[in-house]
Amino acid sequence: MKIAAISSAHNPQDSRIFFKECVSLAQAGHRVTLFATKHGEDLPSKDLPVQLSLIRRPSSRGARFFLTAGRLIQRAIRDGNEILHFHDPEFLILVPFYRLFFRFTAIMDIHEDYGGSILKKTWIPCLLRPAFSAFYRFVEKFMLRAFDHIILAEDSYAKRFKKWENVTIIRNFSIVQTPTPSLEEHNRKNDLVYLGGIKQDRGVFEMLKLVDSLKNYRPETNLLLIGPFLEKGLFEKIQREIQDYNLQENVSLLGYRPLQEAKTILRECKVGLALLQATPNYRESIPTKILDYMEAGLLPISYSVPLWKQLIDTLGVGKTVPEKDSKALLHATLELLEQRTKLGPAILSAHENLVKNFSWKTEEKKLLELYRTFSKIEAK
Repeated sequence: MKIAAISSAHNPQDSRIFFKECVSLAQAGHRVTLFATKHGEDLPSKDLPVQLSLIRRPSSRGARFFLTAGRLIQRAIRDGNEILHFHDPEFLILVPFYRLFFRFTAIMDIHEDYGGSILKKTWIPCLLRPAFSAFYRFVEKFMLRAFDHIILAEDSYAKRFKKWENVTIIRNFSIVQTPTPSLEEHNRKNDLVYLGGIKQDRGVFEMLKLVDSLKNYRPETNLLLIGPFLEKGLFEKIQREIQDYNLQENVSLLGYRPLQEAKTILRECKVGLALLQATPNYRESIPTKILDYMEAGLLPISYSVPLWKQLIDTLGVGKTVPEKDSKALLHATLELLEQRTKLGPAILSAHENLVKNFSWKTEEKKLLELYRTFSKIEAK
């Protein structure tokens, strides 16, 4: 089948969209094209069996919602794709309109609880966020009826769709490529690392304060921040904080890195940080960065949110601490750094658990089965 994955917001190298779903479908024999916007010069490897159709990134949210999204749909339709697989909430409004005039199968892939995330959007005035959130939930419930199938990335918001028959949960588990993580400590020259989009509510300033405290015990402590800066003015604010704490020799802002490069960097680190604030949207979601850390043989540390604590307890290594307890965070981090050399067997056991229960391979089967269902429908 000819399949179009469409996103007006995500990077073309988004892990879930490109490396997991698009590559899995292409390797299964489908002709897959990703229709998206350009995010810099870095592009996925041409060796991967997915075609790209990219347009200029919009200069504003309004342009993205009303112009870019429409242009991407039109490109996908002109390309003759049978299935259009959407990844952003703005398509909820547009897809029902296009289906009045064009014939295609429509799939909506809901990456997060968008209604909940609106409550933390800094570009929406605080007093208006509850109203925007409620309005979005109303629109979502109504407009999703126009889609042939709905994919959810998390179990947490599946309860809103429990009466729907055309819903599949395909979790955002890690692509486990490392057969066994290296336990050679001399290769792990970096103490701490964070991987993912960088925002204030994902704990970036708590990480800087942690490094400042660690310097009293380990002056050479260093932290790598890998990922794009997702809030206006945040990069400059972080730089000022680094200067105020005198952390220029301790903190490296690496920015966005392609997936394979990021995974290589992780294998040179010891402890992975997942200090997301326990907002309604985050606390009901599994931080996939914890899985990425475990694949690379890192020891994860996060806050004691029940779902996150359950994941780390299940994997068997790592620490959780109460949110906003900076002393507990400091002592837990010191303990992990000092005990790494004794935890080799536990790290290997956790990796085996990861491969068996939290790997993308388990979710890939559900994705391919869903598309086989649509192949049978198209053949009739």
